[in-house]
Amino acid sequence: MKAERRFLPIEVRADEDGKIRGHGAVFYNADDPGTEYELWTNVFERVMPGAFTETIANDDIRSFFNHDPSLILGRNRAGTLKLGEDARGFTYEVDAPDTQAGRDTKTSIARGDVTGSSFMFQPVEERWIVDEENDREIREIHKAKVFEVGPVTFPAYESADTSVRDLRTAREAEKTSRDADEDEARAENERRDNLQAQIDRDKLALRIRIAEMG
Repeated sequence: MKAERRFLPIEVRADEDGKIRGHGAVFYNADDPGTEYELWTNVFERVMPGAFTETIANDDIRSFFNHDPSLILGRNRAGTLKLGEDARGFTYEVDAPDTQAGRDTKTSIARGDVTGSSFMFQPVEERWIVDEENDREIREIHKAKVFEVGPVTFPAYESADTSVRDLRTAREAEKTSRDADEDEARAENERRDNLQAQIDRDKLALRIRIAEMG
């Protein structure tokens, strides 16, 4: 399964202590429609509370600016990237390096040129819900493996990246396959019913013939 990216218009800040802080993802809140994101027409995504607990504890995660590995800002296993979860979502705190990339990123955030965050992940546990009442599908992410999180220039929840298009193609293929299986099952049931009906007719004809002979 390919890694996916999400770009969110969530506040990111460069504080006076030289650290960059922000939320890489927001958890779904039923009372806040803004925490449910549209992937494509009538398909929505929710990141569920606790989705990052295991990856924070176990995985080697880095922070880049604009997902560019040449603009590295921190790494959790080096102690320069701290990750967590709060009531709102997936948090990160980067002790930005005294490098050109680090200084430029902090300056751009402080000036308001950079205003959002993004994370790259792979779903580990997900659930699909068919909301028939509202004619839509919902993807719930219950567990994710994170590879990278950090500030980005264009924070918008995008469905145009390759990984999401692949997801859509896979979902459509799955639906087509499911529909084909249902059609085949209906056809098989019809064949079985027709065969049983023919057997019943033959039995009835045989009983009539025996009665006539008697």
